[in-house]
Parts: sequence; structure tokens; C-alpha cells
Amino acid sequence: MRPDGRSVRAPLFVVCALAAGAIPAAEDGEPEATVLAAGRAAMESGLADEALALCLHGLETYPASPALHHEAARALLDLAQPETAARHLEAALDVHPGHVPSLVMLALVRSEEGRLAEAAGLLAKAIELEPRNAAARHDLAVVEARRGNLEAAVAEFRRAGELAPKECKVKYGLGSALEKMGKLEEARAELEAACSLDPSFPPSRYRLSTVLFRLGRREEGERELRRFRELKAAVHAHRGEALAKKKDLAGAAREYQRAVDALPDHAASHGRLGSLYLDLRDPARALVHARRAAELDPSALRYANLSWAAKENGDFTESLRWIQKAIEMEPGRKEFLEQRTAILEALRR
Repeated sequence: MRPDGRSVRAPLFVVCALAAGAIPAAEDGEPEATVLAAGRAAMESGLADEALALCLHGLETYPASPALHHEAARALLDLAQPETAARHLEAALDVHPGHVPSLVMLALVRSEEGRLAEAAGLLAKAIELEPRNAAARHDLAVVEARRGNLEAAVAEFRRAGELAPKECKVKYGLGSALEKMGKLEEARAELEAACSLDPSFPPSRYRLSTVLFRLGRREEGERELRRFRELKAAVHAHRGEALAKKKDLAGAAREYQRAVDALPDHAASHGRLGSLYLDLRDPARALVHARRAAELDPSALRYANLSWAAKENGDFTESLRWIQKAIEMEPGRKEFLEQRTAILEALRR
């Protein structure tokens, strides 16, 4: 039994969706739309490398396709290659200066680079071409807020909200800008609306807690801050599990550590860290987290996992103590009995 609750004998199967035919591969000479569909399917499946390869292959046949350049850029951003992504977006705009998706995405890249005036110009052009593009208006509002133009930001957030009244991030952005302007009651109303639209979006909870504290509503602020921490921990745990599935155990451990930093009493993340640190051959840290998981969630499984961590640290007496406690709670569990037998055999050596 491992601190993640799995048997150490359980095999790990990694399935490649592309190889299995879950994602259609593009062939030479196929229509541009087919290549695009294959690339987008790969992106939706989280296979940015495959999406990029498909788009680059398609660009050999369709070098003047702004859509393929844009899709390649999307994959490159997912792969943390913004400079190469920007070159593809520039290529798309050389071919088609009015390609709005490329204008909006290039603005995002320039904004991340701190080139805010250039980002604002790109978004203004996108809005001129598509006045009802809510995403472009939202992004322009974000850029204006970062430039300190709060009145302009609020105006754009409101226009975006008229076009997309159920978009949580628009309400969040508007509430954040209003808070910076000192309009706390208006900010509270917008942020509460954002939380209602998407209860799982952590930034809205955090900003709402800040506004409530500033309004002197401490109890409500504490409640929202707790919700924010729970959501943030869940986000990091999700990222950690995704990295673990890719066999990036060090990266997974970092994400789970961020989860417990956000929410120190997150028992599941402590338990998962115990397992990951054992895999990373760091039994001392594994023991710390397995023990904390058992303190927070004193269940038979947590005690069995703690027993395993103690055994890996060479402390067979403590290991026996914890597996006995697990067996007391679940007397008929076969794997617990087998674990105790192995510990007793180790103690007799």
C-alpha cells in the first residue's frame, strides 16, 4: 500500500490517443479544413506537441493559411514558446492583416512581454473589425487596467459585459477595476456576480474577500478567503496529477506542495506528496507528509500509508505501530494484513 492509496504492484498504462486513432491524423494533400480539425482535436486532447506537428505539416502545403499559423501559435503558447508563437501570428497577419483571432492572440503575447501600448493597438484594430467581439473588448480592458487607465478599462469591461453577460471573467475584471478606483460597493456587487457565474474561479473569491475586508465585513471576508484557498489547492492538485500522469514526478510534487501552501490542512495533497516523495527516493519528506495526512484524516488507509512511509525510512517499529492501528479500524482488509506480515518479517531479520 502506497501513500496515494494504490498497490505498488499496480501497472501504469500510458495510452497515446493519436496512435490509438482517437485523433485523426492529417495526410499529405488533405484539405486545409481537415488539417485544422486534426490540430484542434489534438489541442483539445492536451497534445500540444501533436497539434504543432500537424499544423507545421499543413503549412508545408498551405503556407499562406492564417488559420494554420494561428493554430500553430496556440500550440506553441501551450508549450511555453511565446517568441516562436509570435512569429507565426505575425506571419498570419502578413497574409491577412484583418485576421482577428491572430490580432487578439498576438496582443496577449505582447501584453505578457510588457508591450502594453502595442497590445492595446492590436486589440483596438480587432474591435474595429469586429465591434461585437467580447473577448477582444475584455482583453483591451485588462490591458488598459495594467496601463493605469482605469476609466477606460471600466468602460471596456462594461461593453464586454453587455456582449457576454454570463462571462465570469468580465465581471471579475470589472470588479477589480472598480476596487482600484475605491468604488467598493460597486466592486462587491460585480465580484459576487462573478462568483455566482463561476463558483470555481479562484481569483474572484480572492478579490471579493479583499473587498469585504476593506468594507469591514470581516466574517464574510474570512469565509471567501477560505473558499479561495480551497479552490487554489484544488487547481494545483489537478495540475500535479496531470504532471504525475506524464511521469514528471518532480513537477507533480511542486504542484502538490503549492496545494498545501494554499491550504495547509489539505489531507489529500499531503497524502499524494507522501507517495510522490517515495517515488522520488526522498523517504524523509514522504514521512512528514504521510504523518500530516494521517493527522488530518485519521482513517485506516492513512495509517496504512503512514506505516509504509515509516518502513521506507527504516523505522519498522513505528511502521508496525501504524499498520496495527489500520488493522484495528479495518480488521479484514487483506492488504493491511499482508503489509503487517512483511513488517514482522523485516523485524525478525
